Amino acid sequence: MIASLNYKKDAKTFTIATVGEFCALVLWIYYLDQGYVVLSVILLLAGFLVERLTVLNWVKSIRADNKIFANISWWLKAVEILIITISEIVIWMIWYYAFKEFGHLVSFLILLPLMQIEHSVEMALLKKESWKKYILKKKVIVFTLFETVGAALALYFYTSEEYILAALALLIGLSVEHVIQGVNLREKQV
Repeated sequence: MIASLNYKKDAKTFTIATVGEFCALVLWIYYLDQGYVVLSVILLLAGFLVERLTVLNWVKSIRADNKIFANISWWLKAVEILIITISEIVIWMIWYYAFKEFGHLVSFLILLPLMQIEHSVEMALLKKESWKKYILKKKVIVFTLFETVGAALALYFYTSEEYILAALALLIGLSVEHVIQGVNLREKQV
């Protein structure tokens, strides 16, 4: 599975995407926990846009037919990116407030299916296929599990004031997610 990645070409993309999302989530949870809701959402939006635009540019570069940008104006693509980004922000907010209300386990059980749907839609948009094709796809389930388990562990460690462990759990989860997702996107040269 890993052999299908081109490390010279792909490492920069995955590093930027992972660091962008990681920093966004760390700053988001910190500021949200301090009561700065608007600032936390702006930071999350900025980090997710870094991640998405980096991945979109990478997909465009590996795609032989450039189908991802075919028959769509730049502003419609921008709206598509903004909608999928806002939907992920909503998912993370639901997860956070579910944790506050119901605790770690219930919030994880809410996050997991929501992120599976989110990832299925993202894969479908990037591959120009139906999201239903990805909802039960093993690789999508696996990378969703890495991200959500990493996030759940990060939140657990964060609330236990184990900040280094929280950061490591999140960083590992996001890193593995992005590698598996990248392999999946590279399959058949997208």
